[in-house]
Parts: sequence; structure tokens; C-alpha cells
Amino acid sequence: MQLSVLIDTYNHERLIEQAINSVVAQDFPVSEREVLVIDDGSTDRTAEIVRRFAPHVRLITKKNGGQASAFNAGIPECRGEVIVFLDGDDWWTPGKLRKIAQVFADASLGMLGHAFIESFDGGAGRTGSAHRVDRWNG
Repeated sequence: MQLSVLIDTYNHERLIEQAINSVVAQDFPVSEREVLVIDDGSTDRTAEIVRRFAPHVRLITKKNGGQASAFNAGIPECRGEVIVFLDGDDWWTPGKLRKIAQVFADASLGMLGHAFIESFDGGAGRTGSAHRVDRWNG
């Protein structure tokens, strides 16, 4: 299964490297994933940092228009069967892409959501979790 990782970013020079590293370090075959970063008109060094990851990461720059416009610009560029979204100021724990591919092996699945951990300066954190599992069938 081919996965497209779509990272939106705007002025995340402090965090974008960690976000991308969390993707490229996944235990999922490089040949079965692509990584695209949509820079939504950053005015800092974000694009410069992203370019260091070429050719493993494709950078697309656009005029600032907000997060939705960044995803709208990136989605048509994705070639994978499944698109996995990541914000440029977030990062993934190991094993995420492998687990997503396993879940999406069920061809009737159209969307997946999951728990997350918020991290704050100083080391504090908070886990957000969906307490309910919904499954819709069309």
C-alpha cells in the first residue's frame, strides 16, 4: 500500500525538522511512501530547512492562505492510496505509518482518527483521546 504523508507548515522553523524526522524514521518502507511538505508562505527559514531533506521530501511553496488552503494545494499532488496528514509543528511516535497501513488494509475503511499527546514547553503533556469508536458504512 502506497502512503502519502502531507505536512502543512507555516513559520515552523523551530519544529519542522522534528516533524519531518518523525516521518522519515518510521518503520515503513521508503519505497511505499512519499512525503510532501506544503509551505504556506512562511517568512522564516522553514523552506530552507525542508530543502535539506530532498530528495526524500518534496517541498511545495505557496502564498499564505491558511491551513485548509495548504492541504487543498497538497492533496492533488499526492500519489498514494492513503493520505496521512501531519502539521509542521507536530511529530509522530514510531510505528504510526505501519499501523495506519495495517488498518487501511480493510478496503471498506475511509477515514481514521486516533489519540494524540499535546506537549508543552517545560515538559508538561496531556493526552487527548477519542472515547468512542464510530464506524460508518455507506
